[in-house]
Amino acid sequence: MSTNYFRIPTQKEMNERKEELLRKLKDLEITPSIVVNEMKSIEIVGSSSKTSIWDNFKKNSSIHLGSRSNGWKFLWNFNNNVFYKDKESLVNFIVSGRVVDDQGNEIDPYDFIRMAFDWCQPDGLDEDSYRRKHPRLYHDDYRQEEKNIDGLRVSPNTDFR
Repeated sequence: MSTNYFRIPTQKEMNERKEELLRKLKDLEITPSIVVNEMKSIEIVGSSSKTSIWDNFKKNSSIHLGSRSNGWKFLWNFNNNVFYKDKESLVNFIVSGRVVDDQGNEIDPYDFIRMAFDWCQPDGLDEDSYRRKHPRLYHDDYRQEEKNIDGLRVSPNTDFR
């Protein structure tokens, strides 16, 4: 069994988003076009994509950081380098918000960082060590190419929860 962790915005940022959402709701003109388009409108000048005010409110509000499993080193999700690309920018991103597990329990960002960096170190499994222990379970074409970024075990996938 594994536990997933997420970075969410600060309470202040979420309150600011809520105030913006309420303002937009108050100003929303309920036209037939808006209703038929599921309350989606073009909000960015020059953009042809339609978004709902709710989608804008929740955008990037829950960023998957990674997961831990017994016996395995922590597995990071670098989200295609959208929010961070190395260990330093990862730490800065984490401490700029809040951290919760998949049950919604909030964890101090610094406690989370210590836990994740120390999880099953130094003898925890990663893809290569597991393949060495169980060579008959894998074929060369199965390899998923985990990455090692600044000593962190990083998933090649962004959706592995």
